[in-house]
Amino acid sequence: MEKRNRPAVREDYLGVALACYALWRQVSSVIANEREYFVAKRESAYAAAADILSPHACVFASVGADGLEALLRQIENDNEPLAGSFVSALLNETGLPVMSGRFRGYSQIGYRIKPGKMLILEKGSLVDQVGYEGTGGGVVSLGSCWSLGAFSKGGLYVNLGGAVRIGSRGGDSVRINFANHRKQRAVVRSVNSIVLPTESFDMAYRATGGLDVNLCWEYAMGTEASSGTRLNYGVLNLLGIGAASESRAVNAGRMVPATTPYHLSVTADADVFRWKGIVGKNEFFDIVNRKGDGRAVTLAREIRRMCFEARDLVTKSAKQERSAETIAAYDWAGFEAGIRARAGEMGKHLGDDLA
Repeated sequence: MEKRNRPAVREDYLGVALACYALWRQVSSVIANEREYFVAKRESAYAAAADILSPHACVFASVGADGLEALLRQIENDNEPLAGSFVSALLNETGLPVMSGRFRGYSQIGYRIKPGKMLILEKGSLVDQVGYEGTGGGVVSLGSCWSLGAFSKGGLYVNLGGAVRIGSRGGDSVRINFANHRKQRAVVRSVNSIVLPTESFDMAYRATGGLDVNLCWEYAMGTEASSGTRLNYGVLNLLGIGAASESRAVNAGRMVPATTPYHLSVTADADVFRWKGIVGKNEFFDIVNRKGDGRAVTLAREIRRMCFEARDLVTKSAKQERSAETIAAYDWAGFEAGIRARAGEMGKHLGDDLA
């Protein structure tokens, strides 16, 4: 193996980060040329970054949410195909608590994000995958991405921008959608250029658990999900199609017939939308017009209120200076715990309240 030049490291955190990045680039250039699938290259590049960064973990403990802007700009200008692995490791494997920025052209950001970490994608961000295989922490996206929280095993994933898929095959995580995807159009520069369509696809496709909350427009939600809870307050074409009996779907919003160029034409069955029994294939609880004092209905309204309070804080903060720090300072862990608890209790009451 060729000899690598180890750069001198300054004591300040930015100097450390730039020096580690310079060393990592020497390794990643070798990895990028290996005859392996991109997934294997991504993992190797992440492991290399973690190995380089971990000895300097404490240097980043007091860095502000947007304190690495200079580093992120250099990485973007370098157009490194595996740069997302380095940036993800910088957040996960050091004392850095929060990372915020306008990320553009990365194949992934927030890869395997860990508990206690916070990632904020500012407006204008264009990324392929965000929060892939995350195990905890939180992601708030105001930008555009292809997927958010795919294969996530834990954590909180909040979309206020554009995302084609949210929570695909996700496990025990919480995914929340506020954005109208049909108005999103963007090109993501990554290993292969990706054009985001003007129609969203699916939220919680084949999810294996967790909680999904839709407060805007989605084409489908909970398709072929095996377990977990789907809660719709927005507009959906399809809810719980092909889902297993262990997967619960609740409609508190609007359902409309679906015709889309990306799927076969589907005509909605009005009887399905009125059905109140246990969820199964093409079946879900419908609480749109229920005005009683049922506990499940009350809990559903509380979840909606909590979600919009969090959204309002993010959208107001985004218009101010030092917005990342304000967003990061919000009690996201408490928010996640709160809606998880209410969703769990709601599930226990559904049979009684909606019978």
